[in-house]
Amino acid sequence: MKVKVKVPSSLDDITVGQHQAIQKLLENDNLKGKELDNEILKIVLGFDNIDAISVKDRNRLFVDVQEALQKEGEFKQKFVLNGIEFGLIPNFDKLTNGEYTDLIKYSEYVDDLHRFLAVAYRPVKLKDRFKNYTIVNYEGTKFNADRLKELPMSIANGVQGFFLNLSNDLENYILMSTQTEQARE
Repeated sequence: MKVKVKVPSSLDDITVGQHQAIQKLLENDNLKGKELDNEILKIVLGFDNIDAISVKDRNRLFVDVQEALQKEGEFKQKFVLNGIEFGLIPNFDKLTNGEYTDLIKYSEYVDDLHRFLAVAYRPVKLKDRFKNYTIVNYEGTKFNADRLKELPMSIANGVQGFFLNLSNDLENYILMSTQTEQARE
């Protein structure tokens, strides 16, 4: 029996939901070695009958999946998912307390990655000819979190890198500002 499966070649081919499922498997101390590898393949390939694949093909598939998981993400300010255009919060100076609190809360665990993304990215409401845009007001993550489990991990990793760099820059600025203030005293 011949079966065709789509083998991921980059993080564009692995969804947030698949990534979360893989991370949950990695936390399971009962799964190790080939058994763990087979479960990861089942998730990424969407094919349950891994035992029917030749050892050579299975090993090659697993190497391809590992290589895809190691690739870097790409920051995107806007993207289209299932026909809906999403945009990153366009102005962090106008971040609401709810947005800020939830960004911090949902950035901690992989299980909450889709919720973090639902805070950071929301459907675009209006665009102008200068590529400025507004997004729908924040009303929690219930409307888009599950939908964002289908987002490619390349975008999710890209925005996580963006927030990590932003956080590091702010931390450095605060440190320098504090040192300057102490030097004046």
